[in-house]
This record gives sequence, structure tokens and C-alpha cells, in this order.
Amino acid sequence: MSMKRFCFILSIIILLSTSLFSQSPQQRRLEDIILQQSRQNNNLLMPTGENKYITSEDGTIRMYVNVWGAVANPGVHLVYEDIDILTLLTVSGGPIEGADLSEVKILREVSDSTKSEIKVLNVKKFLETGAREDLISLKPNDTVIVPESLTHKIFSNYNILNTTLHIITLYFQIEFYRSRVD
Repeated sequence: MSMKRFCFILSIIILLSTSLFSQSPQQRRLEDIILQQSRQNNNLLMPTGENKYITSEDGTIRMYVNVWGAVANPGVHLVYEDIDILTLLTVSGGPIEGADLSEVKILREVSDSTKSEIKVLNVKKFLETGAREDLISLKPNDTVIVPESLTHKIFSNYNILNTTLHIITLYFQIEFYRSRVD
């Protein structure tokens, strides 16, 4: 391989790696929303121990659950007892563009332990087939995490025009340097 091609390929790898691993504006907005909601909910006391449920005057039983990740309204939500994952996603505004519904995680407190049980649900399978066997009811203080898909991470962090212009510029710089050396 010639030195020219080696430099060109190395430049492309460096540019792509910096483009792929920089934080996208959408990811920064999502983190800002999460921080804002956590500040708003700071004074919200989540019941623990024996008082995990809240009963209203009309006898409606509710509980708190957490929603993180690629949904429109992440944060702490006060919901009805035995809510399922689909209804919770609806309450939290639904998944946003790029959400990976095939690996939705639920972190559940394990009684008499400091650990959490992790369940992975394929909500995408339900949407495609209507099969409800994998959909479970949520419990108080469950944390639901809707991840962002890898392809969305890559393409949302990948500015094609900017990277192309950088590659063209590097190519001409290498050609200019090469012509001066020869």
C-alpha cells in the first residue's frame, strides 16, 4: 500500500471515529430533559418499604415507576396499579425516533436485597405479532429503560456532509504535500 493511500485511510478512520463518538444534539436534548425532570421531581418522595402504593380518596391504587431513555417524557410517573409496559410507554409519551423496542429493560427491586432483577422485553415482537406472552405488569418503583438503537446512534452522530468535506480537504492536503515532496 502506498503512503498516500495509507494516510488517506488513516485520515478517514480518525474523522469517522471522532464523528461517531461525539454527542449528538438529540442526545444532549434528551439528557437535558432527564435532568430537568429529575430536578422537578426532586421533591417527589417515592414510597419505599411497606408503603409502595398510594391510595386516593376514591380507592384508586397507584404507584410510582421510572422511565428512562428514548421516550418523549422520561422521568418518574404516578400510574395505576398493575400497569403494563405498553400503557406505561403511552403515559410517558411513547418511544421517540431511534428507540430500540426489541430490548426494553425493566429493573425491579428484589425484596430483602440490595440488588435488582433485570428483565428484557421485546416490545417490537408484540407490535409485529400481537403476542402478549412477554408483556408483564409493572410493580412499584420499577425502572423501565428504552435504549436507543445502534444504527440510530451512529447516524444521529454522523454528519455526512461535514465528514465528506473533511475527507476531501485531507485528500487535497495530502496531494499538495506529496507534490511538494516529489
